[in-house]
Amino acid sequence: MNPPQQLPSFTPLPLLLASGVKNADEIVDKLGDEAVSNNFFGFDLEITTCKRVRLVQIATRQQAYIFDIDLLGGFPKSLEIFLGNPAYIKLGVGVAGDAKVLKKVHKVELRGGGELSRLHRMFDMSGAKLDIAFSLCVALQTLTEKWLGMRLDKSLQTGKEWDGTLGDHHYNYAAADACVAVAIYDKMMANHLLANARTSLWIFTDIDPSTAKCIGLSDDYAPHMATNPKYIKAIEGALRKAMEIFEQANDERPGDGNRTWTEQAMPNAVALCDALTTAFSAYHLNEAGLDIN
Repeated sequence: MNPPQQLPSFTPLPLLLASGVKNADEIVDKLGDEAVSNNFFGFDLEITTCKRVRLVQIATRQQAYIFDIDLLGGFPKSLEIFLGNPAYIKLGVGVAGDAKVLKKVHKVELRGGGELSRLHRMFDMSGAKLDIAFSLCVALQTLTEKWLGMRLDKSLQTGKEWDGTLGDHHYNYAAADACVAVAIYDKMMANHLLANARTSLWIFTDIDPSTAKCIGLSDDYAPHMATNPKYIKAIEGALRKAMEIFEQANDERPGDGNRTWTEQAMPNAVALCDALTTAFSAYHLNEAGLDIN
């Protein structure tokens, strides 16, 4: 048997590391110009062991830009303004979590976050059948494999990797996450369903400071909810409980010899439960792929 073919590695776009605050301002100006034609950007953060943001990565379709917050001596005002502008959509995985870190630790607002996981779960609802929430993030590496057929390097995931002096391999690694986000988004937009998805299903405008919840973001997606078998299981559980109570009632109260007490007292309810029992038998056979005819 031949071993499974390894996926090719994702290669990030050329990157530019902001060399100082003035250069950071120039980069942000360039991003603003880019937004005139396309206001969707790949985005990610790298966070240190003490939960502070070390890197901010932003990618267009031509280049990745890295802001090393330690080297810059803090967040440049221009970068804060860019991150806080809801018209600039920052694409990634776990963007709401990034927004909360920025707000809690650095008092920096992130508005206009686009969650790629939600777009993916609209397209692939297999997780719903396993009772996986629509809002649960899908790993960026998984999205890279599913949508691009490529492998994403995730070897530097721990916070300690971002403490101290960083080298080119750190910056290239970080750039890849932002670059792949915008590449995945473009691939998703080739799908008619996703290209026409309501923004409230996957883009939040802000984070509520009192509840830490995403503003403008729907809690769920109705087709995803409908695919989840938990509602069918809840009905079946209620039916099972009703049948148990009916049986107990029949033990307490005798029938007329031909019918049980419940068949006499509540024939419509008994008929409904019998019909549901038959329907559930057919449902389970169909779900198992068995022919009931």
